[in-house]
Amino acid sequence: MAFSRRLAISLALVTSSIAASAAANASQSTHAEVRTIVVRSVSTKVTVAKDTPPLQVFNTGDVLGVTDVLENVSRQFGRPAGAAVGSDRGSARQLADGTMRYTGTAVLPGGTVSISGVLGNAQSRLDVTGGTGAYQGVRGSLIVGDGMTPLNTYRLIFPIAA
Repeated sequence: MAFSRRLAISLALVTSSIAASAAANASQSTHAEVRTIVVRSVSTKVTVAKDTPPLQVFNTGDVLGVTDVLENVSRQFGRPAGAAVGSDRGSARQLADGTMRYTGTAVLPGGTVSISGVLGNAQSRLDVTGGTGAYQGVRGSLIVGDGMTPLNTYRLIFPIAA
């Protein structure tokens, strides 16, 4: 009887240890790494990629090609504030409601980040839909501030390493 009781207690302890270990591993594997990158976007080139009638009037359906330099707001990527650390390039299609559908790619140290979403007249939130290099498999968001040299705040969620 005493032996059975000790065996039962031992099994209970082993089972609870295994369960605790599994729970710890599960909680570690469900927490992705999140990084925030803040840069200033300085427009270097805007072209009319598609001009729909009426011509030479910016209207629904027109498409702009946009290229920007991305500068550090504060020290990051081993570079000081104000240093160019990347660029972005994309296209923006004018929508009927006055907003623009943007699709593009940001080049940052170590790889690229794919971006898409709707730009409004003030601060806008776009989706980060993937990346390459150091940003492989990344998801998240890009908050684009308003103004001529807006702050771009990337909130990047990196996949869990296997």
